[in-house]
Amino acid sequence: MPTSSNDKLKERILAAELNPEHVLCPMCSEEFIAPGTVAGDRYGVCPVCYERGLRDADAAYQKTLKYQTERNRERKRLQRLRDKLGVKPDGRVKEPIF
Repeated sequence: MPTSSNDKLKERILAAELNPEHVLCPMCSEEFIAPGTVAGDRYGVCPVCYERGLRDADAAYQKTLKYQTERNRERKRLQRLRDKLGVKPDGRVKEPIF
């Protein structure tokens, strides 16, 4: 029976905890760095801190998208108001067409 990725991760974490030369995570100092994982090899942290970092990055990205959307909404509202009042973006009033 093939092992799932979760089983492989559990094996790597267990191997890191049982290794006499194991290294504690520099972020939390509670968990061990699991070699052979993205968290351990690429970032040098434990799997828990890696997942926490991903969660925080996702939350920051969602917040950024929210504020970008609000900013674009206000810019469009301002553009529509300028068009309605006949004001150019540089502050001058457009010449009447008749």
